[in-house]
Amino acid sequence: MAYKAIQKFQEKYHAGRIYNEGDLYPAEGHESTKERIEELSTAKNSYGYPFIATGVEEVEELKEVASKNEEEEKEFPNDEKKGAEIQASETKKGKSAKKSKE
Repeated sequence: MAYKAIQKFQEKYHAGRIYNEGDLYPAEGHESTKERIEELSTAKNSYGYPFIATGVEEVEELKEVASKNEEEEKEFPNDEKKGAEIQASETKKGKSAKKSKE
């Protein structure tokens, strides 16, 4: 069965082949396991978002999820930075509250 790439990725098990959005997966001459299909079609991978989908509705829904995850990744590349920004925001709120009381 063929799947559709919903965003660009490099398949380490296909000699580093690049799959662009809209490409069929696996490419001609390549095979994939059920486990790998599940890993690429769900967020159960090290990136936390899917790369391939099967149905048109699923493709659109997963593209939305992938896009949202990419935006969050740009804003907060790692949890440590995310925590620091939240803490800084809370500190500013606390200072504002003190100034308004004075």
